[in-house]
Amino acid sequence: MRINSGAKFVVFTVFWIVFVIAGTALMLRIFSAVRNFSVWQVKKVQVEGLKRISEEEILKILNLPSQVSVWDLNLSSLENKLSSHPWIEKAVVKWRFPGVIWVTIVERYPVAVLCCDACFYVDANGRLFSRLDRKNLSDSDVPWFTFCPTGLDASFRVPEDVLSGFSALMRALRNTFGPLRENMEVSYSTQDGFIVKIHGIKVFVGTENIDEAIARLQHIMQGLKMLGKSELIQEIDVRYPRWAFVK
Repeated sequence: MRINSGAKFVVFTVFWIVFVIAGTALMLRIFSAVRNFSVWQVKKVQVEGLKRISEEEILKILNLPSQVSVWDLNLSSLENKLSSHPWIEKAVVKWRFPGVIWVTIVERYPVAVLCCDACFYVDANGRLFSRLDRKNLSDSDVPWFTFCPTGLDASFRVPEDVLSGFSALMRALRNTFGPLRENMEVSYSTQDGFIVKIHGIKVFVGTENIDEAIARLQHIMQGLKMLGKSELIQEIDVRYPRWAFVK
């Protein structure tokens, strides 16, 4: 019996479809078996770049099941989970054969603490990124100042001139008076600029020529000390280049 060309095409097509389906099923079974080999299982998580965050925090965020296969992990998703941590600027997660998940963390670097009703760490870009309990300020290694602008919340960004002025002020105070954490308070307002409370004296520093203002303050306080008048002073205003007001 002769089979016409149309029938041959149908038979060939059916055979080819069956072959593809069977081959695909076989490849899936092979892949399923291979992906469960022990060499693909995560045996260790290596974390680098940590300074303030603990490795336990990182492992808790990753929350990897025991003996999980790398084929079951979405590394980009893990990076996004880590980046949601307020102290993490950037996270990179990579797989290293055999059995190691390598995590590289870039932490945010705080340059100041801003306080109003609540206190927040501030990074170099002026972004508020983590809340700090006011009672823990004395334990912080980051200088803080009081600033209560309108609309202060976690999305607020400290203006660049305010942040740079605060850094300049802290540098000038350290260079002139040394460590003053125990007896110094700094505040900022758009009207008066920076105000520093030193040894109970309220000092108006402003925002211009801060180094010169602190140098004038040092000269005034030395003079007051020599005269024995320091304990009588309540306020000093050194915002003006050629004179100062003492109250």
